[in-house]
Amino acid sequence: MRPLIASRRYKWTDQPGWITARLFTPFRSGSSYKCQFSIQGIGRSKIEGYAKGTDSFQAVMMAFEGLRVFLLPIADKVTFDGILGSDISRPIPSSYGPEKEAHFIALIERELDRMLRSHGEDPKPMQARDRERLLARREELLELRKEKKPSRKTKPHH
Repeated sequence: MRPLIASRRYKWTDQPGWITARLFTPFRSGSSYKCQFSIQGIGRSKIEGYAKGTDSFQAVMMAFEGLRVFLLPIADKVTFDGILGSDISRPIPSSYGPEKEAHFIALIERELDRMLRSHGEDPKPMQARDRERLLARREELLELRKEKKPSRKTKPHH
């Protein structure tokens, strides 16, 4: 078994006991990467799986998705930090291109705005604050890019 990189404990809402979700260090497997994950506490045996990705980063992201899918059927029976559900978000698809990804994000933001308004909250001040923070961070990152000195090409780390 690979070294552990993350774990989370969920509490059952309707019985004593815990569920433990674990994520392990990704590793190269042929021309791709794999990331092992496991879930213990849903019965006698441990659930184990492997997620595959083109690089180690994608393998980890897919392992989170594997955990989310395995926990989804019991999301109404577990809590994390006092909040019902697994608290593992579904990723927004980006493989369809930037235009479709922006469309998916806009749909989610519209629904969040609708939900906030239905609870008597105004989303506009939050949106303005978030937009200001993003623009400021963008400027910081672009400045850092200017400071970077040209160097020899290096192989990306996985």
